[in-house]
Amino acid sequence: MDETVDNKQNQKRLISLADEFMKNKKILDIQWVYLQLKSYIGKDIQGNQHRFIYKTFSMSNDLQFYNTVIELPLKHTDNEEKICCYNTFVNSFKLLKKINYVQEGKIVDNHKKEVDVYYLKEDFTPFKLIPYKTLQELQELYCKNIIKVYTYLLNCFDFKKNKNEKYKFTLEELATAVGYTSRGYNEELKKILEILKNNDFIQYHKEKIKINNKNTYYHFLDNVVLEKPIITSNEQYEGGFIF
Repeated sequence: MDETVDNKQNQKRLISLADEFMKNKKILDIQWVYLQLKSYIGKDIQGNQHRFIYKTFSMSNDLQFYNTVIELPLKHTDNEEKICCYNTFVNSFKLLKKINYVQEGKIVDNHKKEVDVYYLKEDFTPFKLIPYKTLQELQELYCKNIIKVYTYLLNCFDFKKNKNEKYKFTLEELATAVGYTSRGYNEELKKILEILKNNDFIQYHKEKIKINNKNTYYHFLDNVVLEKPIITSNEQYEGGFIF
């Protein structure tokens, strides 16, 4: 992962495709993306490099952390309904710690002092690298599981594209991939697909296919946009650490 570029908008962040993340409906993808977007690269006292986020008051205080992350999408949409309740948010962060996606640690700052941070896991298998700006836009569009759905579809699209094929899926198959376990997923997934389509992140069409004398509606993924054209800025670094 290249962290030496001049502009943070040109950098990328890791999104896990592992089942422990994608299929665990108790883990909030918006929480992980927030950590990734706020993260830096730095070294501990032994010289080991880590991606980390500062353990500030807002990170140490569950309620402040919840309000900070959950209020973000509400600033960019007309939706007044919050994504999740406080307890769901807190339990999600506990799970990220439990599976070692987030670990407490220390980083040597520019004043040669150790400061408390959270290390973010990076040795995922498998994973996708998503542009910083794309994750920002998905965060602002946010509805539950939209980042998981986008990342999963991007991976499938890339895999099939390499074989000169198109990825096709049913809502049931997509539901399984992102951890839905109840019959109520259809409307939620339709909403996510429409949001991604209306905001030019994906293109798809539907076809009815007969399999074993049964008609099934498949979604054919025509395109997934990894990165839209962006306006660059001169902003490079913050606090002496590379984004």
